[in-house]
Amino acid sequence: MFKDSTSVPEEPEQIVYRILSKVEPEDWEPTGMTLSGYLDIMEIIVRMASAWLDERGAVIDPVLNREWAQTTPRFVSSGAALLARGRIPDLKDKVLLSMDYACREFTAPDIRQRSSDFWMRELVSAYKALRPLVPPERAEMWKDCLSRVVPERHYRYFYPDESLQKRCSNWVVHSACGELLREYAGIGGVPGTLWGRNFFETYMRWQAAHFNSWGMYLEPGHPATYDLTTRLQIAAAFECGYRSPLREELSALLDKGDFVTLLEAAPGGEAPFGGRSSQFYYQEAIICALCEAAANKYKEKDPRLAGAFKRQAHLSAAVVRRGFCRADGRKFHIKNQFPPDTRHGCDGYGQFSVYSLLASSLLAVAVNFADDSIAEAPAPSETGGFGFAVTGTFEKAFLNAHGGFLQFDLLADPKFDATGLGRVILKDLPWGVLPVLPFSAAPDYIRFPDLPAVNYAAAIAPEWRDGKGHLHRLAEKAAVQPGIFEMLDDHTCRVRYFYENVTVCYRTSLTGPGVLKLDMSLDGDFCEARMVIPVLENDGGLRPETIVTPDGLHVGFPGGVLQIRGGDNRFHPDGSAVNRTGSYRLWHLPFNGHELSLEFEVIKDPPSAEKIVSHAQGAE
Repeated sequence: MFKDSTSVPEEPEQIVYRILSKVEPEDWEPTGMTLSGYLDIMEIIVRMASAWLDERGAVIDPVLNREWAQTTPRFVSSGAALLARGRIPDLKDKVLLSMDYACREFTAPDIRQRSSDFWMRELVSAYKALRPLVPPERAEMWKDCLSRVVPERHYRYFYPDESLQKRCSNWVVHSACGELLREYAGIGGVPGTLWGRNFFETYMRWQAAHFNSWGMYLEPGHPATYDLTTRLQIAAAFECGYRSPLREELSALLDKGDFVTLLEAAPGGEAPFGGRSSQFYYQEAIICALCEAAANKYKEKDPRLAGAFKRQAHLSAAVVRRGFCRADGRKFHIKNQFPPDTRHGCDGYGQFSVYSLLASSLLAVAVNFADDSIAEAPAPSETGGFGFAVTGTFEKAFLNAHGGFLQFDLLADPKFDATGLGRVILKDLPWGVLPVLPFSAAPDYIRFPDLPAVNYAAAIAPEWRDGKGHLHRLAEKAAVQPGIFEMLDDHTCRVRYFYENVTVCYRTSLTGPGVLKLDMSLDGDFCEARMVIPVLENDGGLRPETIVTPDGLHVGFPGGVLQIRGGDNRFHPDGSAVNRTGSYRLWHLPFNGHELSLEFEVIKDPPSAEKIVSHAQGAE
């Protein structure tokens, strides 16, 4: 916690231990999630995907109507994990057929165009799980097929040149970890080729240089997802028993990264936004598996910390369940409710089949780590009372208090995000009513064409005019430096941005459950400043009702009302924004000269227009 602007920032580990020392939250109770719960989610996904198999055993994407990349190996690894635990006996033949197909296809002439770098871990995991369940000759056939894989010939990313081996790439990490598992599973490789442990050490010896000081992996562009997934691949590979100084070096980085994972998750268990592959449900499956692995590491030496990791694993698994285990039977691999065939919010590679099955495959990794004897303890993400920023890399800042959660983009990647306050989560407010990720002007992902066209970036952020009348938006600014984050107390932070001759300052405070106070100020050469507040119109399912009254902006949703008050409450709509969640109306509120104070409050109440008006008028 920072007491003033001169305080020294805490390390993630310090923040975690400080939060763990707090009294248990009054309303805290166990989630009830167990290893069996992971299997339940996996089974729903695998049963859905089993209907997509063709006569060869290939998984055919139901939207594209063709096999996509590493989809089939992920079906196999997921199904194999379930069969090994006594689940889905009626689907055994389908899983085995797919295993036959995938193992044979691994050396197909076109395999390098099919994301083959991701196949080995999935198929080695399946081989180990299925080997006791089939006749020896079938398992031997799989082993023979996998032993014929030659990375130089069959992987896309193979660099004989040492200077190229130093490149940062999650693809290389995936293939290297798969190769390590291949050797330790006793599968073997082609003599005279670079494979197995030798392949792993050739490529992974350079990867430690691609972590920041907090143990976060720096994929180009620093997307949040590829920090998480890359760390998990390494952690999963090390379970094979590999020992070396390289393992010690990488494990020390993974240990640091574990503490960041606990802090950057939202109170509900959701993963942070940032860059490509954002907003997919498999992200929370990664967090689940990472935290199960960490819980195992600490179960003897620090049971309280192990319990926090166990709790975080369960919270994040519950988010995955939200996508695939709905009462209405619909299934979503991304956090919106548009039909999957719209592909809204999906990166070009993020197909329904492959990313649904990735969620189940990652939960299978969590199952391998899970130990139900470790009791849950409150996780920092749900206890709150902290903030921190990742600067120099990632450029994100977080505030967590009273069940609320804010995420700022200090310097956005304009292909995916926007600068400013990009995520607001308040207790009892449905996901996405206020933005949970910002709005790119020209996003590098698919947008449903029925949604409004947008040609500028947006966040919860101000805009203003300069002396020549030109409009400037913080959300799309090209800053000379990232924003500066400071903690003022355990629920209040200040974030400042510097734009040419204008300084923008946020002072944000999560003062209680469901309440956010936001004090804005602008200094410099500007006029006609106004605050932009995106409010959800349509995420494919939820369509909040919004009413403006003299008392503010009131947003109705099932179970309550979000009330936004500020300045003279002269809210007016002007334009739309679209992100992976859906379409948003942009509400504008003028500054009072240099300043503007806003308050957001969630009021739990029946969802009707009359009730919204009653709240606005102060009636009972």
